[in-house]
Amino acid sequence: LTEHSLATMSRVDIGYDEASTNQTQEQLEAAPLLSSGKSATNTDDDYVPTLQNYESSKTDVKKVIKKLFTQKTFIYWFIFKIAFFTQVFAAGLFIPLYAAEWYGGCLGPKNINVIPDCAPNYTEYAYYATMFYSIAGLITFLVSSFIGHLSDKYGRKAFFYVAIITWMIPRCVMIFYVNFYLYFGLSLLQSINGGDFFIASKGYLADIIPNKEERIIGYGFGQSSVGIGCILGSVLAVSVSTFSNDHTIFVSLAVFYLVLLVYTHFCIKEPDRYANGGIAAADQSTFIEGAGNPFKYLGSICKHKLIFYLALLSLFMAIVESGVMSSLFAYIGNEFKLDQQGSSTMTYGIFAVVMSIAVILTGLILALFKKKYDELSIMLVAVFIKISALLLIAAISFAPSLFRNYAVLYISAFLYGTSFFIWPSITGLLTKYLNDNEQGTGFGVIDAWTAIANICAPFSFGYFYVKLDHEHMPWVLFLIAIFFCLASIGVILYPLGETVMKQRAVMDLKHGTNTTEYHRIETNDNTNTPTDTNT
Repeated sequence: LTEHSLATMSRVDIGYDEASTNQTQEQLEAAPLLSSGKSATNTDDDYVPTLQNYESSKTDVKKVIKKLFTQKTFIYWFIFKIAFFTQVFAAGLFIPLYAAEWYGGCLGPKNINVIPDCAPNYTEYAYYATMFYSIAGLITFLVSSFIGHLSDKYGRKAFFYVAIITWMIPRCVMIFYVNFYLYFGLSLLQSINGGDFFIASKGYLADIIPNKEERIIGYGFGQSSVGIGCILGSVLAVSVSTFSNDHTIFVSLAVFYLVLLVYTHFCIKEPDRYANGGIAAADQSTFIEGAGNPFKYLGSICKHKLIFYLALLSLFMAIVESGVMSSLFAYIGNEFKLDQQGSSTMTYGIFAVVMSIAVILTGLILALFKKKYDELSIMLVAVFIKISALLLIAAISFAPSLFRNYAVLYISAFLYGTSFFIWPSITGLLTKYLNDNEQGTGFGVIDAWTAIANICAPFSFGYFYVKLDHEHMPWVLFLIAIFFCLASIGVILYPLGETVMKQRAVMDLKHGTNTTEYHRIETNDNTNTPTDTNT
């Protein structure tokens, strides 16, 4: 794909000389992550994929990583992501058992202490958790593009606060009043952020890394923060519950949120392009138009083929993730007969840790791949790794005499976690073709259509798993997931690959067109040579 795309672009009439290209590359490598130079709304700063842009992607990865981790803005963002996902996984670790105990009537006075010899009601918990999860997916679909649009106009930092507060509210309420109907209802507030890796966070990284070829590496390390947060969140939840009880974790999380708010106030700097108060006078009409029609940008998939195929790819992969994870731990428990609390906790714990370590490594793995390959090739590698993991998981029940052992289980966990670099690859490809003043909007559009998977996948995959398990064929569920992976490969190889080769201009989501202004490239006669914009 890389050679084909280079050969295709080399046939396009683009004027540049070697000296100016080298000079541009040196300027990009020396550029700070948070520049106070030109505004991002200046069309001269718009990115256009040209031959030298693709060649510059094969830069020294060590220099890029060193540049990222020697800049305070990126380091503060990276630490924030680790802390944010720490609270996500701390809550996710103990909520299922605590909620099942509440639904089963196993909690004593004030719903704090557990009644001995009482069976938690996991069935009712799973029903309500899945139902609210699907409702949250619908809300995310409806509002994500609008939230991304607002972050483009008003700035990113305010939405960091929104993300923290929407996670804080349901947990702080539980300190004083334990009711999981109310808890799940208030948790719907989190869906306006556009997923756990919320939109403003992705837009912020795009703002602080001016070189669009380097952003994918930054997003890769953002994915690594998920794995680190998973491990730290598990440590936090287990430590608190061991010395006290599950209810105390809500108190600990409340303190954690306050610390995170203070950290955001002092350490997360608003990007310079919002320094003059966010929305510019010239953009007020755009904002009013977007506010009057919050669904305006959802239709971008009908106006831009690149948006459509990236959204389709993201949807297919989200169906795999949501569907598989909704039934994976039940599948593991049934296949390995984990009916004792101690053995089940140990097995699930090791599985989660192995997967988390793999996710932590995705940042480095993605950086190494980026050294030689483009985003499309990296996506293909990620999908093939995911298929390998799903085949191993399916083989546990298909051929138990050969594959039902813990070595296969943990190898599949590592492969499955490693495959998560598909997500920063999608984001890294999209960011290159978005105007800098529409990054949040573009991310919001993709998150919105991806959220459809959260609406349908948990219920459908859960239903199929129950039916297939009764027929002693649970492995078929993972073949269904593999089918969506194969469909993703088809999208990457032809329509998406073809679209990327033809996409020669930055997209204008506001007007549903491509930009008419191009990144100017100096030629030998000091003239600017724009290429055709009617792609």
